[in-house]
Amino acid sequence: MSDTPTWISVGPAVLSALAAVVSAGAAVWAICANRRSKRTEKAAERAQNESVNAQKQAAKALERIANVQTEHFREAGKEHSIAEFIVRMECRGDTLEWREGGKIHISPAYRVHVENLGPAEARNVSVLLDSKDHHPALYKDLQQHTIAPRARDMIILRMHGDPPRLPAIITITWEDDSGEPREHSSALVF
Repeated sequence: MSDTPTWISVGPAVLSALAAVVSAGAAVWAICANRRSKRTEKAAERAQNESVNAQKQAAKALERIANVQTEHFREAGKEHSIAEFIVRMECRGDTLEWREGGKIHISPAYRVHVENLGPAEARNVSVLLDSKDHHPALYKDLQQHTIAPRARDMIILRMHGDPPRLPAIITITWEDDSGEPREHSSALVF
């Protein structure tokens, strides 16, 4: 008989079995985590698709509102001293590239059409994005600061920030023959 206790000679076999059980448990946990990750990715993709669909529906609703407003201004024969604006946003798939902070950035180009639906000329037209004069998303400002009746101009926006986003509110200020400072605010919806 050996002087070595029995539990020491059994120890390596027990440790080997324990290692096999832990290894199998880790493999099962990895498989479950992978499945959860795939479900999360699918849920994020569904949420993104729903967001795009909601934005498209909102854009259609805004277009219908714009058409109703246009018709209203035509029918009502509004005073000739007032300019009125409508804002429409579109993304045609163009991209913008610019250098900032030593890095090259690329973003989709978002065109925002600013249209004077009123019968009067709008002068000193300016655009504020999220209540800021010089918003980082503004890539190209208005070309004109006077917009004739039933004419339009355009600004170009880019995604900015971390995470990248567009401004939420556009505010247009102007003067017309009414003699009062005028303002139009609208949510920017794609």
